[in-house]
Amino acid sequence: MSSENITKILLVEDYWLIRKSIKSGLHRYGSLRFVAEAENSFQALEHLESMSIDLIIMDYQLTDSSLWGVELTKEILKKYTKIKIIFWSVHTREIDVISAMKVGAHGYLSKQSADDEIKAVIDKVMRGEAAWPFDLESKIQKRKGLSPMKMKVIGLLSQGMGYKQIAYDLLIEEYNKKVSRFGVDHVLEEFGTFDRYIMQKCTFSKSDGEKLEKRSKTRLDSRKRTVEGYATAIKKWFGAKSLCMLGKKIIQEGRLEYRRISSN
Repeated sequence: MSSENITKILLVEDYWLIRKSIKSGLHRYGSLRFVAEAENSFQALEHLESMSIDLIIMDYQLTDSSLWGVELTKEILKKYTKIKIIFWSVHTREIDVISAMKVGAHGYLSKQSADDEIKAVIDKVMRGEAAWPFDLESKIQKRKGLSPMKMKVIGLLSQGMGYKQIAYDLLIEEYNKKVSRFGVDHVLEEFGTFDRYIMQKCTFSKSDGEKLEKRSKTRLDSRKRTVEGYATAIKKWFGAKSLCMLGKKIIQEGRLEYRRISSN
């Protein structure tokens, strides 16, 4: 086979047994050639400096001592714009796949994929097409259903905070914004100290059938009630029946792995 028809692959994977497995599985395809392998981002960048690479198959979650897959992809594509990159991972979580797409990767594979599936994805990517495990556009649109405030509440819930503590933290942020915008003297004159601010009474309306009743709560209790409403909506969005299950969902789905999100 002509060298022009051979796809030269750099394999970036921190576990040697998995590197051996994929190379062994794809060995029978004459159009693929593994020309280098790396167990971390530093080795990968060194290989790119010294040889010609067409495709990188990269583990999403590399060792903590190096750049993660999405971070490394951003660095690579700044300099090597024609290289194709396919992520592969034990999991195909929405947040990971969306993150991979956003940094410029061309495809995403599960490590459980059969050899012929891997070959099909490689061929698709090398033809200039994207290869994702599901309809990314619909997933992105669904994800947009969570407002920035709900995302913030999810982040605080993931830290183990209760509703009242979350409400307290949100009010601290709200109070500080008022100070930044209007100045300390104005805020103290209108609202008093923060402790007084959170205990001030707020009036809201509650409908009970045909009856509209006005009730009064402290600002802290009112915000806690709002947070509870957010949590109910978030649990429904995640398909979780309880707060405990929601916490497990957050961890399992990886939606709040801040290092990944901050890499976008």
